[in-house]
Amino acid sequence: MTDEMLSTNVSRIRRQIESLFNWIDEKTGIKTASKVRSTQGLLVNVYGKYAAALLLLTHIFNS
Repeated sequence: MTDEMLSTNVSRIRRQIESLFNWIDEKTGIKTASKVRSTQGLLVNVYGKYAAALLLLTHIFNS
């Protein structure tokens, strides 16, 4: 596999992953954690919003 083919394949996969993370941020506002005061609070915030995004994603695919 040439470097150009590898780069194309990596770019394709990276685009899909970035789209997923952008969707999660758009639906949950996961980047907004300004009221978090501790590491534990941050983890609760991130995992809670991630769980909400997974529920939304599950609902979309099951509809």
